[in-house]
Amino acid sequence: MLTRRDLLQATLATPAALYAASKTRFVGITVMPEDYQVEGIAQVLRNVKSRAGANAVATSPYVMEPSDQQHGQRQPPIDAGAGGVRLLDRPLWGKRDLYTTSSPSFTPNLKLYQGLRYQPGAPDDLTRAQGKIVADFLRAAKAAGLKTYFQIQSVIPPDYIVTSGGPTEDDKPRLPDGTVPKRRVGNTGSLASPDIRRYTEALITDLCQQYPEIDGIRMDWPEYPQYTLDDAFLDFSPPAEAAAKRLGFDFNRMRREAQALSTARSTAA
Repeated sequence: MLTRRDLLQATLATPAALYAASKTRFVGITVMPEDYQVEGIAQVLRNVKSRAGANAVATSPYVMEPSDQQHGQRQPPIDAGAGGVRLLDRPLWGKRDLYTTSSPSFTPNLKLYQGLRYQPGAPDDLTRAQGKIVADFLRAAKAAGLKTYFQIQSVIPPDYIVTSGGPTEDDKPRLPDGTVPKRRVGNTGSLASPDIRRYTEALITDLCQQYPEIDGIRMDWPEYPQYTLDDAFLDFSPPAEAAAKRLGFDFNRMRREAQALSTARSTAA
């Protein structure tokens, strides 16, 4: 069986072929800030461009530091329990699993978020101490000839990183019976929430103004991630109902038939 590690090693063993391919097609890699915080910008960009043959790189507008179990999030993420035995392929701060905290890499322009339900994360000591490295990485990537992008969460406000944030109770996606699934991997909100959409628009504007180096935005999880069977029955939240009615769909029928299918699979199980 070919493992993920075997696949990566086989891919990185042919940089010349990959580099040649990158001349004619888009080849992008996502690199999280903690990677170049630990390994350094120059080393990471050498791996991205020379070893992997990429011509584009995405990162995120946050910085990270080691923490403890009480205050931090596990790396790799727990993923609703399934990730509890996973280890990092490349160590962070000398460890292959650890707990970390994160902060925005920038100071938000609060005028853009005025009057919105969701607000950006506040900058703190970590932002002030290490936040500049994200801008440094983007500029270095540009100088190396790479296109640059930000990867942000589409519906996990404040949208910087998948392991922090989340929607308010009335913006949570719901099953046909109106309940929130008991077990979810991603704490995503309803894709139809006007409040989340307005916040995301403000965030994108803020990031484009503060980081003019970026060529675009890569939205992570612009859907309901399908990790459990319940995820297939989302979304019947109030924002989704309002959107369905606005678009001319028979929401009550959709909910009724989805509930019948959900009940049938529960009975069969």
